[in-house]
Amino acid sequence: MHVAQPTPTGLVLRFYPLKIWLLCTLLATTGLATMVGLGRVTILTCDRITLRVGSCTVESLGLEGDRRQSIPLHNVDRAALSSTASVVLRTTAGTIPVTAPLGSNPNLSRALVVTQINQFLENPVAVRLVFQDDGRAFAYPFGLIFILGSGVMLMMFGSIVSWDLDRQGSSFKLKHQSFLTTLVRHYPLHAIDRLQLEPSRSNADIGGCGLYLLLYSGQRIPLAHRYFLSQEDALWVMEQLTPFFQQE
Repeated sequence: MHVAQPTPTGLVLRFYPLKIWLLCTLLATTGLATMVGLGRVTILTCDRITLRVGSCTVESLGLEGDRRQSIPLHNVDRAALSSTASVVLRTTAGTIPVTAPLGSNPNLSRALVVTQINQFLENPVAVRLVFQDDGRAFAYPFGLIFILGSGVMLMMFGSIVSWDLDRQGSSFKLKHQSFLTTLVRHYPLHAIDRLQLEPSRSNADIGGCGLYLLLYSGQRIPLAHRYFLSQEDALWVMEQLTPFFQQE
């Protein structure tokens, strides 16, 4: 998104990289959702006192809070795999998840877990069953990669770019303002030759358009990151600034 703000001595243009901000937000949200949804520790504990007397307790520990649910052993039918490939207990009151969906712990054989739980339920002399599923080893690194990646992308490409043209001071100011740093460069108007547009080599409609400030000294100054400036935005900037440069 671009904004033009006329001033008494010239013009100020600002470019807001909304697409980058949205992409970074999506990546960070995906990473956080992965850590919260899949990064849980689930502990199943079943104790049998007599043939029909006992209980199963499912504890789920994670970033969004801890949950604990106890079921009488005679209300537990059997273990099975759900449509999301997670292990669930089928009870008279419904199903209770024992593991997170497939992918939270790639080293876990869910079919083997189902077999072990069902063997305990069907064996009247089995006294105790303890099973633990820890999805943090997968979910936390995976989620942090997305979160840190979004932060790096935001730092590199998420700056607000301002072009400040001051005819009274006979200067052109280029400003990159990120969340942590601000970079400002000044160029005298008499040293500026023209603006140069360099479309993408692949497809100008997709984006990746380069916009450069050409100086009489031969120096070429990029006005924005080429991969995130569309040709439409670049043409708009040229339309706004070129008349001021031609007056010099």
